[in-house]
Amino acid sequence: MPNDVADWTTAVGAPWVAVGGKTTAGVGPDSFDTSAVKPEAQTLGIVVEGGVLNTIGPIHVVGKTTGTAYQVNFAGQQTGMVVVRIRPDLDSQYTVSWSTSSGAGVVVSAATSPLDFTYPALGQQGMAASIPVVIASDQTPLLINTSTGLDVDANIDEVGGAAFGLGPRAQASGLPVSMPTDLPLSTKGQQAMVASLPVVIASDQAAFPVSPAGGQFDVDANLDEVGGVAVSLGQKVAASSLPVVIASDQAVAANGQKTMAASVPVVIASDQSAIPVTLPAGGSDVDANIDEVGGAAFTLGVQNAAQSLPVVIAQNSAAGRTGQQVMGSSLPVVIASDQSSIPVATVPPPGVAFASAQRGIGTATFVTPLLPGAKGIICYLNVTLGPGNAAVSISDVDPAGGLNAANLVLISTLAKGAGAGGRLTVSPDLPSVANVVLQAAIAGQAAITYTVAAGLCTFSIGYAFLL
Repeated sequence: MPNDVADWTTAVGAPWVAVGGKTTAGVGPDSFDTSAVKPEAQTLGIVVEGGVLNTIGPIHVVGKTTGTAYQVNFAGQQTGMVVVRIRPDLDSQYTVSWSTSSGAGVVVSAATSPLDFTYPALGQQGMAASIPVVIASDQTPLLINTSTGLDVDANIDEVGGAAFGLGPRAQASGLPVSMPTDLPLSTKGQQAMVASLPVVIASDQAAFPVSPAGGQFDVDANLDEVGGVAVSLGQKVAASSLPVVIASDQAVAANGQKTMAASVPVVIASDQSAIPVTLPAGGSDVDANIDEVGGAAFTLGVQNAAQSLPVVIAQNSAAGRTGQQVMGSSLPVVIASDQSSIPVATVPPPGVAFASAQRGIGTATFVTPLLPGAKGIICYLNVTLGPGNAAVSISDVDPAGGLNAANLVLISTLAKGAGAGGRLTVSPDLPSVANVVLQAAIAGQAAITYTVAAGLCTFSIGYAFLL
C-alpha cells in the first residue's frame, strides 16, 4: 500500500484501513480474500503498484457471505486505485480476483474507508443529499454577515457564566433591569391592579412588616400550628387541644343538665380518665356492644369451650326437662369447636333377605342376624313380574327358643302383586299409620317369611333395623 494509505482510527493521513493484498506470480488469473472489514466501512479501494506497465484485469469483487457481486469485469487497471462500494452489514469479507496480469511482481492491495467517494450535485442540497462533515475542534471563529439582520433561535441557559432559567430566583441569580423614566407604569405610589406591574418576590426576600388596614386583619389562612405545636381538627389529647373559656354571658352556659338544643357540643379527650356512670333508679336501658367478657374477647358464632359463655337453665323452665324430647321441645345448641369425642351408636347397613329372583308357589323364611338393642325393623317388598303375587311376613323370634314354628310369633303381613312394592314396619314408638305395626321392641332378631301364590312371581325383600 502507498504510504498515504493509513488507518483512519489513528486520525493520521487519509481515512483508509488495509484489509489484505497479494503480489502476482505470473500472467495467469489470481485472487485473494480480504480480512474482516470494520462495520463503518462504505468503500473498498483496490490499489495496483509496481510501475506504469504493471496491469491486472478485468477485476471482480464478490462478498464471501452472500455471494453478491460488487464489481464485475472492471477494465484492466494500471498503477492506481479502483474504488468499489461495499455492504459490511451483509458481507464482512470480500474476494478480489482478476483474469490476467502483466506478469510477476504486480503488487495488489486492498483497504476500506468509512467515506462514500461519490460526489453530490453542486449547489446547496437537502440534508439527505449532502455529505456529513464536522467542524474542527480548533476551528478559528467564522465571520457572519449581519447586513440583513440576525434571526437566531437560541436557548439562554447562562448569563455571565452563571446558570440562568425561568421562575423565581434569589437576588444573586436574577437579571438586573431598569425601568425607562418615561414609562407610564413607572408612576410612584400605590396603584390599582390594572395600573401595576406583575412582580414576584425573591425566594430569599427578607421579612417585611405588614400593617392591617383600619386596624383589622382579614386573613384567609390555614391554622396548622399554635405556639409551635401542630394543631388539626378532630378529637385530641388534652396537651394537643386549644384551651377555651365560656363567656360569662353565654346563654347556653347555665349550670345544670340541659336539652341537646340548649347544650354546648363537646368532645371527650382521647386520653380522658375513666368517668363513673350511675344508672337511673329502678333499672337501666343500655344499648351496648358486648365485645369482652371478664377481659376476654367475645364474638358470636361457634367458639371453643374457653371462649364460650357458661349457662344454666332454670329448674322450672319448660326447656329444662331432662331426657330426650322431640325437636319442638328441645333447645337449639351448637357443639364447641374443641368438643371431645362423643360416643355414637351406629346402625348396621340395610340387609337383603331374598335377592330379586323368580320363585314358584311356596314359602320360605329368613332369620336376621342378632342385633342387641334393636327395637324395630322395616321390610321392603318389591314385586317386578307376575302372574303370581308375593306376601312378606314379620315374626318375632326368641333367640333362646330355637327357630321352630312354635317359636315364631307372627306380627304382620304385607302382600303385593306384579309391578308393585311397599314396606312393612314394626316399631314401639313410631306414629300408627298404614303398614306400621306398634308393639313392644323385638328381641334383637326377627324372622322374614315370603309366600308366593297364584303362579310364578319375581320379587326381592330387603330389611333394616331401627334402634
